[in-house]
Amino acid sequence: MSSDTPHKTTVFYDGSCPLCDREINFYKNMVGGEKVNWYDLSIQAEANPTMNLTREAALKRFHLETADGTLLSGGAAFAHLWTNFPKLRLFGKLAGFKVIAPLFELAYLFFLRCRPALRLLFRQKS
Repeated sequence: MSSDTPHKTTVFYDGSCPLCDREINFYKNMVGGEKVNWYDLSIQAEANPTMNLTREAALKRFHLETADGTLLSGGAAFAHLWTNFPKLRLFGKLAGFKVIAPLFELAYLFFLRCRPALRLLFRQKS
């Protein structure tokens, strides 16, 4: 990550995906959105957003890098992201509990299977 924003969570997303873009804009406009670096893979020139994350992997699954440099993906990444927003903090903490986290990851994997159809639906509405 760049040294000009060292102490924030960084979210990697595909701004060319209507579904992803809509969701990210929802988060950006919430109180707490200013505490997150938003890295749009569709407009960044670098081949890989970080040393630990390839562009290809970042486009297949939701990823974020915590302020301390830990790379998270899927359900764990959403749980961490939500802790940045006062209105979602409780959900983030709940989704991060050891008992709930695996179930949340399974829900995310189900979403990934549905995502192609959802992308088409959101593209048609745009």
